[in-house]
Amino acid sequence: SFDNDSFRLILTTLDLDFLFYQNRQTASSYSGPNFKAATEKRVNLQRNNFTIMPSYELDHKEKTTFALLLQYFHLDVLDNPITCDCHTYYFHDYLTPRVQSTLHNPLPQAHINSWVCHLPSHVRGTPVAVVPDTVFRCPKHFTDCPAKCTCYERSVDNAVEVDCRNQSLTRMPAIVPPG
Repeated sequence: SFDNDSFRLILTTLDLDFLFYQNRQTASSYSGPNFKAATEKRVNLQRNNFTIMPSYELDHKEKTTFALLLQYFHLDVLDNPITCDCHTYYFHDYLTPRVQSTLHNPLPQAHINSWVCHLPSHVRGTPVAVVPDTVFRCPKHFTDCPAKCTCYERSVDNAVEVDCRNQSLTRMPAIVPPG
């Protein structure tokens, strides 16, 4: 799987100065990225085993590098089993306003069309940028999580969700975690 170390390795080996240099001719009076030039630049990462985008743990330089990659390159990750959970939330949070933007140079839809969720199953095939914020959650161990249930923490607001579906419970749980 595409883990945090793999993702960081990619971001730390990229040369930011080179990216700026390569694109400065198209953005000589820099007012934001020039996406017209970026449509020619494509990184094909199709059909790998990328399951997560662990961008929530990135430092400022790594986030900046990732933002530049998205601005100047079409990162094609078609047919990767991306899980839309807490590990993918920063990426979603970064993409959403840029895709919906009415700014001079919004992020081109073509650059992110291949970034689709594989899991959870109810959002399979949905572009990461349009998945509702509340989908991005991860299981979390709480000492007062009811037996037979799974407790989650949502990324957007840290709210706790207790999922007891299909467990043949005969009564409501007596105690649940706060939040």
